[in-house]
Amino acid sequence: MKTKLFICSLIMAMPVMAQDTIQESATTGKSNQLVEKIKSFFEKKTLEQKGDMMYDYYNFSKASFYYAQEDSLTTSALRKLADSYAKLASYDQSLLTYQQLVDRSDCSATDLYNYANMLKMNGSYEEADNWMKRYAEKAPTEKRALVNTKMIEKSASLMKDQGIFQLTNCLMNSSLQEFASGMYYDQLVYSASTPRKGLIIKEYLWSNETFLDLYLADIDGDTIQSFNALVPAFNKKFHEGPVSFSGDFSKMFFTANNYSNDKSADGKINLQLYYAEKDIDGIWGDLVPFKYNSPEYSVGHPSLTADGKTLFFSSNMPGGFGGADIYKCTMSDTGWSAPVNLGNDINTEGDELFPNYMEKTQLLLFSSNGHYGLGGLDIYLVSLKVEKFIRPMNLGAPLNSSADDFGLFLTSTQKSGYVSSNRKSDGKGNDDIYYVKMLKELPNPWKEINGVASNNFGRSLANTKINFRNESGDYVDSVVTDANGKYSVNLPTGMKFTMDVTKPSYRSLTNLLSTNTTDNIISLSPVLDHRVIVKGHVSNTTKNEPLVNATVALYTKDFKFIDSVKTGADGSYLFDVYDKKEFAVITYKNNYFTDTNFVSSEEINDVIESELAMAQILPDGVYSVEDEVFLKVRTIYFDWNSSNLRADKSILDEVIKILNDFPNLEIELGSHTDCRGSKAYNQKLSDARAKASTSYIKERISNPRRIHSRGYGENKLVNDCECEGTRIVPCSEEDHQMNRRTEFKIIKK
Repeated sequence: MKTKLFICSLIMAMPVMAQDTIQESATTGKSNQLVEKIKSFFEKKTLEQKGDMMYDYYNFSKASFYYAQEDSLTTSALRKLADSYAKLASYDQSLLTYQQLVDRSDCSATDLYNYANMLKMNGSYEEADNWMKRYAEKAPTEKRALVNTKMIEKSASLMKDQGIFQLTNCLMNSSLQEFASGMYYDQLVYSASTPRKGLIIKEYLWSNETFLDLYLADIDGDTIQSFNALVPAFNKKFHEGPVSFSGDFSKMFFTANNYSNDKSADGKINLQLYYAEKDIDGIWGDLVPFKYNSPEYSVGHPSLTADGKTLFFSSNMPGGFGGADIYKCTMSDTGWSAPVNLGNDINTEGDELFPNYMEKTQLLLFSSNGHYGLGGLDIYLVSLKVEKFIRPMNLGAPLNSSADDFGLFLTSTQKSGYVSSNRKSDGKGNDDIYYVKMLKELPNPWKEINGVASNNFGRSLANTKINFRNESGDYVDSVVTDANGKYSVNLPTGMKFTMDVTKPSYRSLTNLLSTNTTDNIISLSPVLDHRVIVKGHVSNTTKNEPLVNATVALYTKDFKFIDSVKTGADGSYLFDVYDKKEFAVITYKNNYFTDTNFVSSEEINDVIESELAMAQILPDGVYSVEDEVFLKVRTIYFDWNSSNLRADKSILDEVIKILNDFPNLEIELGSHTDCRGSKAYNQKLSDARAKASTSYIKERISNPRRIHSRGYGENKLVNDCECEGTRIVPCSEEDHQMNRRTEFKIIKK
C-alpha cells in the first residue's frame, strides 16, 4: 500500500537536518555544536523511540530499520512498522507484520482493513475478502465497510480481462520513479526522479529517492524519442507534478511542495497547487499559489476543464471523509469558489487521488484505496452526468492489479493513453509509466433506459410516472413520459432496480430491471391495464332503504367469476378491476330476490356505475313451527265464546303493512278456541273468528285474494288444558285466554 497521497510530501525532520548539516560540515570544514547535541539526544533513545521519530518525520526507511531491530514492539510501533514496509513497497514484509498485528487483542478495525488490502496486494484475494468481512463487522458504519462487503462477490469479475485495455511498459522507465500526468499538445508530461548531482543531495525521505521534476517527452506509443524539462524554472528543490492544462494549453495547474517552506504544525511541508498562464508570446508567467493552499494540509492532483473554469483536485483538508478526498471549484468574476467535496459516493475513509475529468462525456477517472478493488490504489470511473446518483466503477484487470495503479488519462483521440503503476510483474522498479491501447471504448458507467408506456388497448400513455428504486428499496430516480408516452433515464451500470409505473385510472405496474449488461441502451416498454371502477348501491325496495351486508359479485359477460364484496352501511359497493369490455354484476342476500345488471365499458370509462335493487322475500320478523312459517307479530286474542274483534285489533294494522310491503305474500289467518264447549261448536266459533280478522284485512290491502281464513277449533292448544275425556286438566282463565287467538301463517312467498 504505497500510498500516493500527493506522491511527495516533505518532512524537514530534526535528525535529517543533522545529517544534511553533517554533510555540509564535512564539505566546508565548519563545526556545528548543534549537530552534536542533536546526535547525542537521538542516541539516548530506545530503538522503538528512534523508529517513532523517523516514522513521524516520514522517514520510513530509517523507521523500519530501527523497529526491525527491536525484539518486542508495542502495538502502535508494530502498526507503524507494517505501514513503513507498505510505504516502501516491501509488501511481503508488510504482510508478515500485519499478520502479527491482527493477532493482537488491541488491534483496530483499520488494522483489519489494511491487512485485507495487503493480502490483496500479495494476491490472496479469498483470504482478503474474509478479513474484509471481519473489518466490516468491527466497523459497520464506515462507508468503505459497506462498499467493500457489497462488492466482495465481484472480485472474480474484476480480475477477468474484459478486452478493453492493453498495457505496455514504456521504454523510458528506469528503476527509479516515473509517472505520467497528461499531454501537452502531442508531448507526454510526466514526473521523474531527478538525477543525482553534486555532493549535497536532497532526498524524498520515505523512499530515499531523489525528488520529482516535471518533464516533456516526444513519445511514440511506448517509446520515448527525447525529453526535456517542462519549464525549467518550475522545477525547484522539492517535488513537482502532476500537472493539468486548459483546452488551449494556455493555463496550467501543477502540484508541488510548498515553495515558501511554510511548515504545518507537525513540521510537514505539504503539497500545494500552483497556477501559471502563458502571455501572448507563449511565455509562461510567474507561478501563482492556489487560493485554497494551506501549510496545514495538502492540495494537489489538478484536473482542469477545457475552459479553465472548473478545477478538480485532491486534498486531505479538514471536513472530508478521511484520508484524501476529491473536491471541485469553479471560477467566477469573484475568483475560485469554495471547494465542494464530491460526496461519500466517491470519497471514502481511504484516499481518493488523481482525478481526471473528461468534459465531453462528463466522466471522472480517479484512483482510490477505499473502494473495493484488487489491492493498493485502483482506477475507477464514475459519471457526473447525474450528480444525485453516483456509483464508481472499478475498471478491473489488466488496468488494475494488486499493486498501486493510478493517473489514467486518454489522448484526444480516446484510442490510447497512459497509466502509472508499481506492479512487479513487468515493471522496472518503483512507479512506471504504461502505454494504454484502447481495444474498446471505456465502459459506460450509465445505461440509458428508454421505452414507450402504453395501455392494454395499445395506445401510448402520456404523463405516466416511472419511479426507480435500488435493491435496498431506496428511491433513486424518476421520469414522466412525454406526450407520446416516451421516456428515457440514465441509471448506473451493474445494478438491479425496481421500476414502478403509475398513472391515474390505470393499475400500477412493477418491473425488475438489471443494468448488468454490455448493452448501453436497455428498452423496456411497460403496458398498463386500464383501471376500471365498477361501483353503485344496493337498495331494499321493500323498505326503500339501503341494503347492508348484501353480497355483490362481479363476473365477465360469460359469467366467469372476477371478485365479490359486501355492501357497506350505505349499501355501497366498489370493484377495482382490470379493464374488460362487459361485466355482469349480481347481488344476492338471504331472504331477498336476486338482482343482475349487465354493464359495458369503453376505454374512456374510468368509472361504471350500476345501481342494484332487491325486494325482500319475507318480512324481517318470521318464525317457524314444524316447518310452517308465521309472521312474528303480536297475537290477537278473543273473549270467551265471542268472535268480535277487541280493541287490540290494531295489531292487524301491522299485518296490513307487511302485506302492502310484500305484494306477492300470501297468508292464512288461522283462529283457535279454548277447550271449553263441544268440539263442533268450537270449530264454528274459530271459523267466525278467522273470518272476522280476514274481513278487516281484506278491506285494507290490494289483491284481497291473498288472504285466507281457517278455523282450527280446539285442535291446536298452546298449553296442557284439557276439558273433556278421560284426562281432564283444569286451567285458569289466563291459560284459556292463551288459546283463544288468531295466527298468521305464510303459505306462499
